[in-house]
Amino acid sequence: MKKLLGLSALLLVASLPAMAQVSTPRIEVGGGYTFRSFAFPPAFNDAGGVVNFPRVNMNGWDVNAAFNVTNWLAIAGDVDGTRNSSPDSFEPTVNDTTWVYTVMGGPRVYPFGHHKITPFAQVLLGHGYLTIYIPPAAGGPFTLSDGSFAFSAGGGVDASLGHHFAIRLVEFDYERTAFTAIASPGLSDANNNFKVKVGAVIRF
Repeated sequence: MKKLLGLSALLLVASLPAMAQVSTPRIEVGGGYTFRSFAFPPAFNDAGGVVNFPRVNMNGWDVNAAFNVTNWLAIAGDVDGTRNSSPDSFEPTVNDTTWVYTVMGGPRVYPFGHHKITPFAQVLLGHGYLTIYIPPAAGGPFTLSDGSFAFSAGGGVDASLGHHFAIRLVEFDYERTAFTAIASPGLSDANNNFKVKVGAVIRF
């Protein structure tokens, strides 16, 4: 995690000499890869829990869009989904599968405006969805599903490839969800997650 934070800071510093102004697009639409580090709550990390690890690494996709109100302020929306398949705690020869999806929106700020290298920061609010599938060999089949309020805070760096295209070099977000279906009364149901995204952006 420290390496990811260091990389984000390095990209931000490296962007300062490349602050050549570019025209501000009205709409930006993007997509790409998402890595999510998902934290199970304490209820799932004891001798009788469903899993025996506090955090799982998930891979998936992301679709996002932004409407630029000004050169420095936008309204952003983001939808992502990630998946993990890991050995069941009680029957390690088979895998349980976990999916996490979020749909969120909120303000995005470009502190230096739009340039060839464009850093941004954002705070997004919305809803998260969790599904865990337990196969027959592990006592299933059954599916555990839940929804939760979700929010994230973070930022990233885009690199322009021309008037209509850019690359999202990196986006790093802290994310918080609270799926009560995998928690117990008296124990925290919070999931303190981290996400890293890369992808492409089309500008209009």
